[in-house]
Amino acid sequence: SVPPGALEEEVEPESFEAKDTLEPNIWMNSEHINPDVRERLLTIASDFMDGLEVGATILDVRLTGSLANYNWSDYSDIDLHIVVDFTEIDEDTDLAKKFFDASRMRWNDKHDIKIYGYEVEIYVEDRGEPHKSTGIYSLPNDEWLVEPNPPEARDAWTVGARKKSDDIMTQINLIQNFI
Repeated sequence: SVPPGALEEEVEPESFEAKDTLEPNIWMNSEHINPDVRERLLTIASDFMDGLEVGATILDVRLTGSLANYNWSDYSDIDLHIVVDFTEIDEDTDLAKKFFDASRMRWNDKHDIKIYGYEVEIYVEDRGEPHKSTGIYSLPNDEWLVEPNPPEARDAWTVGARKKSDDIMTQINLIQNFI
């Protein structure tokens, strides 16, 4: 049962089925992102990093997740990954990761940024950190690092669900550290 006052949303399972095209508002075609979207995402990444009190050079800014694939839906968000070298912050990369996790969660909570109705979610990724996704697009280089494949998208939504649950668990663990 849903607590009084809780929001209920009817989820349409068919919306998660793989599509024949990439999201047409985000992508011009299967090879290039909409230039306005690209510029907006690069500005968001730059604004985020400029707002931090420590300096770290942006090595890459990547669009990944379902909107960089054929399994996008009305429930997708824009997964914007900013790649930096954690050792520029501290030799203790675990400490740097905790700093970036806390910073991005604070940013995501304070900023309700949407592009074509999709919420932008920032992640900070360490240089060389393995990132498994069936679609990864480098925004500064305007090119695919991992080009999506429509048949692979059929099962990729489970990877996205796992990533979301891992992110929620990270947030819970960080909150527990402050209690």
